[in-house]
Amino acid sequence: MNGRSISVLKGITREQLLGNYSKLSSYVVLYMLVRFTLMTLIQQIKMYSLVIELLSGLLFSVLMGIFTVGFIRVCILVIHDKQVTVKDFFYVINHDPDKVVIIAAIDWFFSELPYIPLIMSDRLGDSAGVTPGKLALISYLLFAVFFIIYFIAYIMLSQCYYLYLDMPESGALEIVNTSIAVMQKNKLRYLYLTFNILGMLVLGVLTMGIGMIWIMPYTHVLMINFYEDLRLLEKR
Repeated sequence: MNGRSISVLKGITREQLLGNYSKLSSYVVLYMLVRFTLMTLIQQIKMYSLVIELLSGLLFSVLMGIFTVGFIRVCILVIHDKQVTVKDFFYVINHDPDKVVIIAAIDWFFSELPYIPLIMSDRLGDSAGVTPGKLALISYLLFAVFFIIYFIAYIMLSQCYYLYLDMPESGALEIVNTSIAVMQKNKLRYLYLTFNILGMLVLGVLTMGIGMIWIMPYTHVLMINFYEDLRLLEKR
């Protein structure tokens, strides 16, 4: 079973969002405001040292993970015609936040991997006993290898936040293992979905972020429909 095509899921997403953009727009603005505020604060903190830079990056990832799950919950409730309040945006805070912290920390670890060789090359410089040209070549080769590892991890862990909402009785590591198991046979479908979404995100950037009021709900609901399609496949 291959599940519904991405084009079919797009059609379902458009239908679900008809008349619902206004309900989600305030939460998009809230999410973007939270993200901008956190980014501004983190930029002020991370300049002091490498360790602080890494820890601040981890803190940002964890906090944004919490609010991303909140926005996902809001989207799920809206497309299923259920009542939404601002409490749903902060849902994680009162519902086992440690699970999201662990999942976000794992995501952060893999996202930071590609940059380790670049950071190390900057720190080592001439003390490594390698010419700058060779050091740069080694660094970029390692960056490419680690980026591939990160991208694979990104795909395999992509369903964790949806599983957290769908499986409240499960622990963080069980959620991670379930996401990996579910994505084993769906990597290419998710890769295709990701490329579709990237195009829309670029459009959002070109509109100076204004387009995100429509693009962000669309991309999140599309991801929700992809997850629900995966769950249907698992039950067959």
